[in-house]
Amino acid sequence: MDFKVLGSTKLPIIHQAFLKAFSDYQVQVDLSLSDFQIMMKRRGFAPEISLGAFSNSAHEPIGFILNGLRPWDGKLTAYDTGTGVIPVYRKQGITSGLFEQVLKVLARQNVEQYLLEVLQDNTAAFKLYYNQGFRVTRTFSVYQLNKITNPLNLTANDLELIPQIASEDWKALEAFWDFKPSWQNSVRSIHAVAEEFTCAVLRRNTKLIGYGIVGKATGDVPQLAVCQEYRRQGIATQILAALMQNTKSNILSFINVDDTSQSTRAFLERMGSENVGGQYEMVLTLS
Repeated sequence: MDFKVLGSTKLPIIHQAFLKAFSDYQVQVDLSLSDFQIMMKRRGFAPEISLGAFSNSAHEPIGFILNGLRPWDGKLTAYDTGTGVIPVYRKQGITSGLFEQVLKVLARQNVEQYLLEVLQDNTAAFKLYYNQGFRVTRTFSVYQLNKITNPLNLTANDLELIPQIASEDWKALEAFWDFKPSWQNSVRSIHAVAEEFTCAVLRRNTKLIGYGIVGKATGDVPQLAVCQEYRRQGIATQILAALMQNTKSNILSFINVDDTSQSTRAFLERMGSENVGGQYEMVLTLS
């Protein structure tokens, strides 16, 4: 068994290994190569700190750890975008071997912490990460909203649809947050694939008071927030209606809603969203 950095492995090969490894995952994974490329770009995929397990002279990995790399909470952070082993090769210590080797790679790159998310009902993966030293930092819920069965036929005269939010506006918008977005929903992740999203912003007398972002094709909603002083005026509902109208998907997905934000959860449930699962955010301190 050889463990190799994936810097020279082409993305289509990694994609095929990814599909095989997640073929029996609790959540259906059926990503085209194009969608996989978008996901990797969004999450900051860094092949130079990602690792594959190769059997003999095989050119396709039988197991892998795919990592992103960015600053997070003021520290250089690796983010596990996906760890998997093809089913027939499991229970051979491959995942443990990958982790042992990838930690050496991260140390050479002066990475300070390692971040990941794991499904709450994936007890085997949670135990593996916990035994490696990861600890839970937050718990998340995942919501889905069917726009066919829960339509919102609203309009707002002062609502604007824009391709992306200007850099100078983000500082003001961050003050609207009840919780910090997870890695895949962060500002950096949105900017990485800005062309995949539509943004809806609401202003009062030129002042930004609320915004939402939706995947044009996927219905993924990474962020939706309203200024504290303008809440309970139907603004979030108006923005949500605009997001519904500007995605091709019939399902809007709210992935990684922080469980401490009772107001966000209550709003989504009031709109008819269904809680379909949960995740743990976990961090391993490296230096």
